[in-house]
Amino acid sequence: MLSRVAAVMAPRTHNGRRVTRSSGRRREGREREPQRPNMSRRVFYSAVLLFLFVVWVCCNNCGPVAADDSKSGDMQLPQWADVFVPGKTQVVAKEGAGPGEVKDAFASPSVVSAGGVMVALAEGRKLYSDPQHPSAKTLAVDIVGGYLNATEPWSSMFAYITSSNWNAHTVFDRENPKGVLGVAQRPTSLSKGNKMLLLVGSHYLTFDSTKQRWVEGGWDIHLVDGEVTLSPEDEPSKRVLWGTPQSLLGLLAARTKELGLDDFLGAGGSGIVLESGWLVFLLTASRGEETV
Repeated sequence: MLSRVAAVMAPRTHNGRRVTRSSGRRREGREREPQRPNMSRRVFYSAVLLFLFVVWVCCNNCGPVAADDSKSGDMQLPQWADVFVPGKTQVVAKEGAGPGEVKDAFASPSVVSAGGVMVALAEGRKLYSDPQHPSAKTLAVDIVGGYLNATEPWSSMFAYITSSNWNAHTVFDRENPKGVLGVAQRPTSLSKGNKMLLLVGSHYLTFDSTKQRWVEGGWDIHLVDGEVTLSPEDEPSKRVLWGTPQSLLGLLAARTKELGLDDFLGAGGSGIVLESGWLVFLLTASRGEETV
């Protein structure tokens, strides 16, 4: 079941199916098994990101083409480029200062475009080992974005992505109070005019030294507003001004209290803007031990 809340509406899209909570998410205070990045899925994640990105670019840069059966065999597909590469793509901090870091894996892709800037978003995952408990490993996850000039042809974008100047930037990370690790999940995005809107779910991980396990808690879901400046002279990454994340947890909890839902997350991918002006995001939530 998905929730319809104020300016965040989510129609039912899963044919009424329920799935058990096999993703590793648990209610607040429940134990979490140590996790490692599933490196066998790197190729899958990269392929999904790549496919989504190329389809978006083709749809936005290719005009109508007249059918010509005699030359159909000469049609050339766009070149492929890896947008995010585990162990290679540098991810710069939000402030843009200091050296970047590489991630161990990327997942949950989303693409948004507004004001001539295109942003490819994804979870950036990195294996984390607490200095006090080096054998207890888990995943630190934040949301990263790669910025492109959407008005340029694909050939120019391809050249930039494959150059040494290409990098990603941290867009959202859960603040980490002392002794806890923040985890951000499933970026869900849409655009309206010159604004980008990003919905991100997150929670904390705390290490229980008695049980020698990571424990989840502090679930929240935030909406981040990004305004695209109109100056085309700046680099695309400098043209998007992300605002302070606003928590929607209180609003969602109040509107879904009778349904017994909690642990809200975005569903990933892209939302839509209705003609009436409503902004539609897909959400997931939990009820007991089920994800709905």
